[in-house]
Amino acid sequence: MKKVLMAAAIGLALMPSVVRAAEATPAAAAKEMVAAWDALDLDRIMRAFSDEPVLQSMMSEPLKGQEVIRSHLAALLKNATKLELKIKNQAVVGNTVFLERVDDFVVSGRHGTTPVVGVMEIEKGKVKVWREYYDQATLLREMGVTPEKK
Repeated sequence: MKKVLMAAAIGLALMPSVVRAAEATPAAAAKEMVAAWDALDLDRIMRAFSDEPVLQSMMSEPLKGQEVIRSHLAALLKNATKLELKIKNQAVVGNTVFLERVDDFVVSGRHGTTPVVGVMEIEKGKVKVWREYYDQATLLREMGVTPEKK
């Protein structure tokens, strides 16, 4: 009996984190996504998404699927040397996580900040849908893509 219990314990300990993610609470899944962004780790970001995710900046069409999202984020992160999602407030309602935050970043050597509200729908411990609400003009200005306001 002891050998069976020991084998079961070893099996549980060696289970891949992907299987354990199914047990993650919505808040824990959102926290993992934020940590992946803070680390600028594209592979980790993509692991935090479900198999068929949707990512949408609300002024744009949604990005659907792992490949499309990975390609978009790779381009976005290419010149980033810092990205910290500074959480101001968080609320969880059922499987939905609301994050009010300020994104603090350095892209192409330029520092900027942008206030954002993100809404994540969590399914089986992974981000299934992520909607982002922010002022696009502010973000682009902070990134140095548009002229400064006078």
